[in-house]
Amino acid sequence: MLPEGEYQPRVRLRGDRTTYTLPNPIRIDVTPPRLQLVSVRPKVLSPDGDRRRDRVTFRYRLSEPAKGLLFVDGKRRGKTRFARTEDSIVWYGKVERRALAPGPYTARLAAVDPAGNTAERTGPIQLRIRYVALGRNRISVTAGARFALRVSSDARLVRWSLAGRIGFARPGTLLLRAPLEKGRFTLTVSANGHATRAAVFVLEPSR
Repeated sequence: MLPEGEYQPRVRLRGDRTTYTLPNPIRIDVTPPRLQLVSVRPKVLSPDGDRRRDRVTFRYRLSEPAKGLLFVDGKRRGKTRFARTEDSIVWYGKVERRALAPGPYTARLAAVDPAGNTAERTGPIQLRIRYVALGRNRISVTAGARFALRVSSDARLVRWSLAGRIGFARPGTLLLRAPLEKGRFTLTVSANGHATRAAVFVLEPSR
C-alpha cells in the first residue's frame, strides 16, 4: 500500500507519444475517523406509537466527515445518509417496523469515512425498552386492605384489573384495595396494547 497522501495520475499513450495529466488528484486515506459520543437521550424508551419516548437520539462528533453507524446487541440498526463531522442517529426500538420486546439492550456507535476506514466503536451504551413496569410482581396483603404499587410507564393513563374490577390511573403510585376473600389473584396493568402482571396473595385477617 502506498503512503497516505494525494497522487496526480498521468496517462501516457504510446501510439502518439502523448502524456495526459488528469485534473483531479487521487487521495489515499488509511486513517480511521475518531468518534466522540456527545449525548444519548432518553435511555429508557417505549416504542408504542404514542409519541412519548418513542425513540432515542445519539449525538456525536467526528474528526473528519464520515457516516455514523449504530449497532444494537451487535447488529447494525442504523446508518446516516451523509458524511459529516457532527450528526445524530435516531433509533425507534423497532426491527422491520415491529417494536422490540421490553428489556435491556446494548448500543454502540461507529463511523465509516468515504475511503472505507471505520472508527473504533464506542463503549457499551445501556438502553431499556419499557412499556409498563411494576415495582413488584408478587404482593401479599390482608383481605380487604389497601395496598400501593409503583407503576412505571410513559403513557398518560394505565388500565388495571383485579378480581373482576377495572379502573384507570396515572403512572406512579397505584392505590388499590385487596379482594375480600382469600386466595391468589392476578393484577394486570396495561397501556397502549402492552401489559404486565403481578400475583396478589390475599390472606385472612389476623385475629
